[in-house]
Amino acid sequence: MSRLHRTAFVATLWTAGLTLAPLGLLAGCGDSGTVSTIDSSVVLDLSVPPPDLKVLPDLTVDATIPDAALDFSELPDLTDVTDLSVLRDLTPLPPDLVPPPDLTVIPDLVPPPDESEADMVNPKMDYQYVLNSLTIPKNPQQSAFDWDSTGPKNALADLITAITQYSIDVQTSVDDSVAMGQMVELMQLTTNDPMRMMDGNPYFLARPGVSKPNPDFSGAGMFGVDQNSSSSNYAFAGLQNSQLATFNISNGPMPVDLKLSLYLFGANATVVTLHASRWAAKCGIDPKSQAPGLVTGQINGVLSQMDLDKVIVPAVRAALNDAIKNQKPGAAQILADLDVGLCTTNGVVAMPGDKIIDDCEVTQNATFKKALTLDVAIYNQQGKYMPDGNNPNKDSWTVGIGFSGVQATWK
Repeated sequence: MSRLHRTAFVATLWTAGLTLAPLGLLAGCGDSGTVSTIDSSVVLDLSVPPPDLKVLPDLTVDATIPDAALDFSELPDLTDVTDLSVLRDLTPLPPDLVPPPDLTVIPDLVPPPDESEADMVNPKMDYQYVLNSLTIPKNPQQSAFDWDSTGPKNALADLITAITQYSIDVQTSVDDSVAMGQMVELMQLTTNDPMRMMDGNPYFLARPGVSKPNPDFSGAGMFGVDQNSSSSNYAFAGLQNSQLATFNISNGPMPVDLKLSLYLFGANATVVTLHASRWAAKCGIDPKSQAPGLVTGQINGVLSQMDLDKVIVPAVRAALNDAIKNQKPGAAQILADLDVGLCTTNGVVAMPGDKIIDDCEVTQNATFKKALTLDVAIYNQQGKYMPDGNNPNKDSWTVGIGFSGVQATWK
């Protein structure tokens, strides 16, 4: 065994701290290569390392040595280093740390409304008006409308004829209500034509206003909206040659209801809701103020049998009784024609000759009965708007009233 091998072998035994002699396993090799047996009675003392092995220095840190005592003189001086190119540029983030794209949800991805080329060139503008006159029909052809292709109709005209025979002046009553600001009806036309002559898609709305004494119909008047009411909005309309008209679509969306307070029969308003209402007028110049306005217009709509029973008949009865109470010129004729009794209103029997006209005495009178007869069928069995002139089952009573309006400001 060479000296190097022997030294390693002994070092191993010393490091393990083993006592192998009693086992009689240790043998030594002389320089001549002969093997000699070691006496097993001899115990090797391995506590002292062989002289040819270096003992590693103690590297345990002594915490008692202050930092100032440590010698860093052999460390390289980096204070004057100017070339930092060797340092890694960490500005670009690794691919997996790159921020994601902006995922903020865009709030409105709904396509803009389809506007006509004319709307893009000339934006739509609002033109406001206030009603400054109402014209009550004197005959069925006046302010009439052809609902079912069987000819123009206006059943209201027949009722006006029936009541005016008793010297009840309906037109004067209506004129006073408008002039004194009792009835205020506001309107707005939205169009892209500043001349208000041509627009294939205008928009029209009407809304009750607040009563206002001495209303200003000069074209510069200001009015307030009745906040307790809602507007009637007409999406289906046309403007051609300055002629404005709203219209209804058969078997389409339900037509618009229009609430009106009409002072038809005296000082008390008759509040009616016209179904399937429509407006028509010419955009022109108001003859009184010479301001822009709506002229030669008419409002049309229909009432149901319930509307007649609950609203129109009681209003007529009230007007007749007012004439009797105040001994107006037609009072005697009213009593002769209607105070006949022999009918029932809400379970109460009307007494003949009591100088009080009951609802049933109005409806059983031949003249009024005819005037209050339903004259068109405009709804199908599903309740959709579909006028049918061949339908014998009439469901509505036609109304037509003339009007005009003048430019105004309202809000």
